Amino acid sequence: MNDSEKAIQTVKKTRKNDFILINSLFILFLLMYLAYKIFIALPAVTVQVTVNNKLVAELNLNKDQELTIQEDDSSYNHLVIKDGKIWVDDASCPDKVCITKGKIEYATETIVCAPNKMVITIMGN
Repeated sequence: MNDSEKAIQTVKKTRKNDFILINSLFILFLLMYLAYKIFIALPAVTVQVTVNNKLVAELNLNKDQELTIQEDDSSYNHLVIKDGKIWVDDASCPDKVCITKGKIEYATETIVCAPNKMVITIMGN
């Protein structure tokens, strides 16, 4: 067997090993994602809303509703609950990070509005 044949066999073996490695990592990632969805990210039914570390509302995710949390005349957050998800629809804060967080629905997920000192936390079952 000459040097070129050895080189070709080495390349083929390397491609096979790369294929096995990539597929193994993909399967591992898939299993981790499924485990997260099944065991950790459980849908919840209760939402707690706090402002300045004081509980101001405890809401049911199964009931579609809208609520405006207003601590004073200048700061507010408009919350929407629909189809088992909650999100901030409008807010008086300048950066709007709480709005860009989007919809949350799983236990322990949170939305924070630091300027308005509001925290929305989904509680586990």
